[in-house]
Amino acid sequence: MLPNIKVNAEDLELIDKELLEACENYRQAQKELEADITKLTSGGLEGTLATDLLNKFEDKKPALEKIGKHAEEIKDFSKSKTRGFHQMLDETKRIIR
Repeated sequence: MLPNIKVNAEDLELIDKELLEACENYRQAQKELEADITKLTSGGLEGTLATDLLNKFEDKKPALEKIGKHAEEIKDFSKSKTRGFHQMLDETKRIIR
């Protein structure tokens, strides 16, 4: 026997909103980090600490971009499924009338 699945449209909208917020916050933090690194490198700050920080950032940059890309994909997937839910709900209501 299949379990009953209860879906609440408001909860789906909240999930979409939270995913959008999280994605935007991540992207903003990423931009701020890159701006800080640019300030660091263009300001002529030198030494072991600056070199280590820059090397670590450059090493992690592909992973940071990949995380951002996955966040966007998750957000888009959620939006797509929420739209599909609303279309199914509208269609069901239309048939019942």
